Amino acid sequence: MKKAKRALALALVFALVASFCVTGAAAAPGPGNEDSHVINGEAVTQDGVTVSKTAEYVSENEYKITLEVTIPDNVTVPGQSANVVLVIDRSNSMNDGGKLQSAKNAAKAFANTLLADSVTADVQLAVVSYNRTADIECRLTDSRSQVANAVDGISASGGTNIQAGIHAARQMLENSDAEKKVIVVLSDGEPTYSYNVSTAAAGSVEHHSFFVTWHDNFGDFYDIRFSYDNIVGDGTDYDYGFSLGYAGVYAYCEKCNGQVSGNVQIYENHGGPTIAEADFARDDGYEVYGLYLGTPNDNAKETMSGVA
Repeated sequence: MKKAKRALALALVFALVASFCVTGAAAAPGPGNEDSHVINGEAVTQDGVTVSKTAEYVSENEYKITLEVTIPDNVTVPGQSANVVLVIDRSNSMNDGGKLQSAKNAAKAFANTLLADSVTADVQLAVVSYNRTADIECRLTDSRSQVANAVDGISASGGTNIQAGIHAARQMLENSDAEKKVIVVLSDGEPTYSYNVSTAAAGSVEHHSFFVTWHDNFGDFYDIRFSYDNIVGDGTDYDYGFSLGYAGVYAYCEKCNGQVSGNVQIYENHGGPTIAEADFARDDGYEVYGLYLGTPNDNAKETMSGVA
């Protein structure tokens, strides 16, 4: 029997999650029995390949997760080509408590695993960082040193525009022909910037006039689009101000038997556009993972849960 530690891309994601737990990522409470800190998941075998998972409780908010794949000698597991984009928070709050350095260390460890010489599949990694805007630190590459140099060059300042980071990652993967396309988003706080909505559509609207204001009764919005050259927010608040988040809306008016258009506020905070951007990535067929690195905060947890 032989063990293929990197046969599944999911194992790499688990390795990254485990690395970040020490920085305060939300995790389930430890086992009730303090003398038994190992949780063994049910082993699953298919076509001779056995996959098992073990979660070991280390301390509060820290788990060591091991994913093991056991493959018989007569079974060959083809390596999938993969493009992975790490999206790293470089907002000012990452300077607190050494979070940025911890993120850098984990990112480089992740790259060393993903791009190890023993990995025979075509795997490439890119790095994007974000505060108010997003920067491409490193385009898709299989060079561990190039990734490490890019990560080391990141410094923290300003507010948080998670949507910008996800959008930059989406753009980078647009022309990728890899079998797996993965975006891993890291953030330690709630978003304080996002892109303004440019247009949207609604199924119906209760209104008599041809000017629709934000307080009218719309149905569900769809076909939402953003103006990616129009960043909104002040860098400090999760919620929008009164005049932000507006879009030109086109909807069918049941009372006036025709199309109406006007301005309507689609979102109330920066979390909505951030989650929408992650949904766009999933619609494109990408896998999206969100890692929350900060002190528990309802707005941040809701946003990162939606991203993931």
